[in-house]
Amino acid sequence: MRRARSPPVFITGFSLSGCAVNTALLCAANLGDAAGAIESSAYLRKAGTHINCRGPRIELRVPHSLNEVGTEPGSGDFMLYLVRHGEAAASWGSHPNPGLSDLGQHQAESVAAELESLGIGHIITSPMQRCRETARPLEAKLGLSATIMEDVSEIATPAGISDRVAWLQGFMAGTWENEASTHTAWRDTMIASLESLPDNTVVFTHFVAINAVVSKLQQRAETLVFRPTYCSVTPLERSADGLKVQRLGSESETRVL
Repeated sequence: MRRARSPPVFITGFSLSGCAVNTALLCAANLGDAAGAIESSAYLRKAGTHINCRGPRIELRVPHSLNEVGTEPGSGDFMLYLVRHGEAAASWGSHPNPGLSDLGQHQAESVAAELESLGIGHIITSPMQRCRETARPLEAKLGLSATIMEDVSEIATPAGISDRVAWLQGFMAGTWENEASTHTAWRDTMIASLESLPDNTVVFTHFVAINAVVSKLQQRAETLVFRPTYCSVTPLERSADGLKVQRLGSESETRVL
């Protein structure tokens, strides 16, 4: 069945040298819950994006959902989907284990609609309430029960820390060699657990955990690599060398603390 064409997205202020299709293009487009940075023309071709260059004006017809970028069941492009939980009803520093806000519930329903047709066979969730509640709409749509995995839970605050918010701020501003050195074992254990999961698995987890995975897989020194928004989806794929990031999920400035 042919999918309806997505309306064009107009992005100005960029130019392509000679309008060559193989010229790298860096830009961003809001594609709802499936949004993400368009990283290169190779990705644009893979995603089936239509490009028209008119001087400094670029007209892109970008796929609106993950279903249109080669993630159909059996495509072999993706192995795992890391999903940040929806908006929590309370901040990280003010409540030990909040559930979702009303907006967070809507975000969970939205990402479930994006994921339900991708041939998902397994659902993993952090034990934290906000992740468990984010997983529920997908569980209901697919008739699956999520497995709780402690290894993908939020980062643990070290013993003796009285101000966990200040500690996490310093952690996220630092590097794995310095500020985060006490948590490298946590990161390595989490990645080993992800590598053991079967294909077509969705993992509902946390902002810092997703950054920890991405930093390791991309060999980045910093603890904060990107800012995944609520219910952002970061797909990983399996290669001969292990897991690798297929693309980063959508980003925005959201409450972390």
